Amino acid sequence: MYQKFFRLKENPFKLAPNPDYLFLGSGHEEALAHLKYGVWQGEGFISITGKQGVGKTITCMTFIASLDEKAEVAYISNPILSSKQLLSKIFRKFKISSAKYNGKSLLNAFYSFLMEKRRNGKRVVLIIDDAEKLERDTIEQIRLLSNLETNRDKLLQIILIGRPELTKMLSSYELRQIGQRISVNYHINPLTFLEAKDYILHRLNVASQGSRIDFDQSVFRHIYKYSGGIPQLINIACDKILLTSYLYGQKRIIRNVAKIAIIELSGNATGARWIDFILENQSKLVMAGCCISLLLIIAYFAKLTGSTADYYFKKPKKVTIFQQEPPILFESGYRPWKPENNPKVFSESIDSKKSGKKIGLKFSNPQKTTKEDYFTTKMTHSVQIGAFLDKKNAERITSILRKKGYDAQMIIFNDSKKRIWHTVRIGEYPSSEVAKEYADAFTFREKLESAVVPIDNL
Repeated sequence: MYQKFFRLKENPFKLAPNPDYLFLGSGHEEALAHLKYGVWQGEGFISITGKQGVGKTITCMTFIASLDEKAEVAYISNPILSSKQLLSKIFRKFKISSAKYNGKSLLNAFYSFLMEKRRNGKRVVLIIDDAEKLERDTIEQIRLLSNLETNRDKLLQIILIGRPELTKMLSSYELRQIGQRISVNYHINPLTFLEAKDYILHRLNVASQGSRIDFDQSVFRHIYKYSGGIPQLINIACDKILLTSYLYGQKRIIRNVAKIAIIELSGNATGARWIDFILENQSKLVMAGCCISLLLIIAYFAKLTGSTADYYFKKPKKVTIFQQEPPILFESGYRPWKPENNPKVFSESIDSKKSGKKIGLKFSNPQKTTKEDYFTTKMTHSVQIGAFLDKKNAERITSILRKKGYDAQMIIFNDSKKRIWHTVRIGEYPSSEVAKEYADAFTFREKLESAVVPIDNL
């Protein structure tokens, strides 16, 4: 339907294997190498597995096409047969007349055929696709065929191709006699993202009659996410995307069209309708978005203009020592470590000594300063709650303090013995006196020791 629209001579993403569109990823090339090695080394059993649609059949066809006249090959693609039916089908594939043989003499006739080919310098290869569908008695028949050999070589090379279930089946206890005979085994993995992109472009180049179809780069990512790198799913996705793009009259494959196609493939029609609505009303939505953005910009500048006057006419205020009343920090008896050169700063007020009760730091209104003093004040001291060699302890205490509303940070220092200390500190202050007020208040409220320390060292 879309071939003429995109100037293609045919559909490049048909599911049927076509040698003209052959593209081998690294996994397919490895599988071919294993097949050639197994056959020419005379190995009895070879196993090739992979997910459905990964390219096992096209790899097998490529292998058969690469063989010369010294190989006699029979390919069986539908192995859901009884043992006798399978043997009859093998006879037909190798053009052996089985009419004059009964069930007991078929193996002898097949052995004579193999010996004749051996004398003529030919190798006989039997390939069974979808081998995971084989019945138990049929597998036993295949095992009997593999026993046809000379004192030196196997007369028949058997290649089993199937899904990953084939490996599980041959690994079972009942089929261990065949599983143990498989000397060459390879699993084909899906294409990588770059291989999938090259795969798509390769098929388009083969089918193109003019310039190549232009893809947004994001389209390749959507295709790969849907397909997982499996060529069969890539073909399905690309065919659907080209069809959808044709229906929308889009010669360039864009992301939104790809999303519509893949959503329809996934069965999410609701999402497809939303994207369909967006595409049909794209220009209107862009205009609406521009209007909304303009209104927001005008509102922002209006607010900024109104607040600027207040900013310049109001003097800045110093921040009080406490931003909020800190609750009890620890319920257990925690006592942090502090360096010896840090003085113990817990103290009681004169009124508390007289009354015998501890009263906290009295808060007064913050003093006003000039704008220049406010912005140029240098912070020199901090309040240290503890120091730890174990980083986890410092992280735990820092987390608890932050949950309690403190501006807690973990600062790391090295001492003269090259030990690493993880300190927990609260706030930064312009002098030791201001920091000490905060430390006294913290100690009084939390019943924990604290120390005033310089910002840049222990």
